Amino acid sequence: MSRGLSMYATIRALAVVWLFAAAAGGLPCPAAGATVRGIVFVDADADGQRDAGERGLAGVGVSDGETIVETGPDGRFALPAAHDALVFAIVPRGFAAPVDARGVPRFWTEVVPGPGEVALPLVPADAGGRFDVLLVADPQVRDRTDVDYFRRDIVEPLHGTSAAFALALGDIVYDAPDLYPELTALTSRLGMPFMFVPGNHDVDREAHDDRTSDRTWRRTFGPATRAFDRGAAHFLLIDDVIYPAPEGPSDYVGGLREDQWRFVEADLARVSRDRLVVVALHIPLADMREADRLRLFRLLAPFARRLVVAGHWHIQRQYFWSREDGFPSDEPLHEFVAPTASGSWWLGEPDEFGIPHATMRDGAPNGVTRLEIDGTAYRLRFVPARRPEGDQFHVALPGRVRARRLAAHEVLVNVYAGSERTRVTMRVDGGAPVALTRTEGRIDPLYAALVEREAPRAPRRHRMPRPIPCPHLWRGTLPAGLAAGPHVLGISVTDMFGRTDRKSVIVVVEP
Repeated sequence: MSRGLSMYATIRALAVVWLFAAAAGGLPCPAAGATVRGIVFVDADADGQRDAGERGLAGVGVSDGETIVETGPDGRFALPAAHDALVFAIVPRGFAAPVDARGVPRFWTEVVPGPGEVALPLVPADAGGRFDVLLVADPQVRDRTDVDYFRRDIVEPLHGTSAAFALALGDIVYDAPDLYPELTALTSRLGMPFMFVPGNHDVDREAHDDRTSDRTWRRTFGPATRAFDRGAAHFLLIDDVIYPAPEGPSDYVGGLREDQWRFVEADLARVSRDRLVVVALHIPLADMREADRLRLFRLLAPFARRLVVAGHWHIQRQYFWSREDGFPSDEPLHEFVAPTASGSWWLGEPDEFGIPHATMRDGAPNGVTRLEIDGTAYRLRFVPARRPEGDQFHVALPGRVRARRLAAHEVLVNVYAGSERTRVTMRVDGGAPVALTRTEGRIDPLYAALVEREAPRAPRRHRMPRPIPCPHLWRGTLPAGLAAGPHVLGISVTDMFGRTDRKSVIVVVEP
């Protein structure tokens, strides 16, 4: 795992300065709609103030969420006719934004009436290309009970984890924005910057149009769509929730407004084509309006390496979008729909510690994902909640089978972070490995049995959702002619990155 915390303690020193600015409503600068002038500077002593000798930083992108300008040789910029009350820096490689007391990077400032210039401090940071990112999808806490589940199930086991930063992939709360302070107080204890992408349960329900639906979010976390560099990677965080939906059966839809598209297009136009581009959003591409999905496809296709990460579905699924799907490149676009921190919305019977098991509808446990970046290469690794990291799959098979019915019993393997590029094999009593076949449209029988078992006694608050077809299930059969007695099945799972996990189960053959 990476050593991404070296700058964290230093930039926390800026917290007081930024919090005072926020409490005052922003830093003095022209009103929204006028030209915003300012400077991006290297805050060498991390005090939040531009002192004598602290130089401006050239070539840094500055935006209002629609237009991007670059700082000149002296670090100064002029952003004409700012369309938004928030102006932010696109943090370049080798620098970091100041982090407030909640662990949230303060890369933006608010435009308020008054004379003066915007001053955006950046501190030097590790420019190395090898680092880890924690992907935390859908904490989705609805009350303080859920906050406690999140603390005990996710935050506490992650304490001491070394990562450059964490990305929360939307639905931070379940229509309960008053819980943001408690939740960020918890995540701040992990000792790493936390960055947030909004979800459909993070919107202001009383909003009449999408541009005003994220007011609470912006006061809390800053611009909902933004970008930054780290190492050889470029990160593009997109608010892809349109609320209220202009049409359709749902009150929201996946997509972007035109002002967002102008920012995304301008941002990616500044990025070298040999960089790794990581797009983080809440609603997966399959649920995005087709025109928006194809438009994003066209923008990402020219890059040599790209990855999309999303949440929202409360299952794990991976896509490799190809020309057949409208992605205009011979190298497919990899999308990882992450398992959620809340699993099945913190539902299910409590375990011996009083925490719901929260198993997801595809049979996978809740948890987070580690994104490991090395230059422009990446790997993904699921980290199940309060389980050993090597617990990456389970096997569904009766413990006892009749010899005459061996062929009737399937061996089903649920690989929690599996994809079409995962390989699964089985050895019986140390024999030759036999490849198992990925199957779609099947329900994990263990999850179906779990739902059925809990339903009669589960209070409504903890009743599990119905199972859905699992997209990461592999099947095989027991070989004929097994003698009566116990037999060891050795299951090996190799992911698309070449990492192998193994597990053994014992089946007893009865005469």
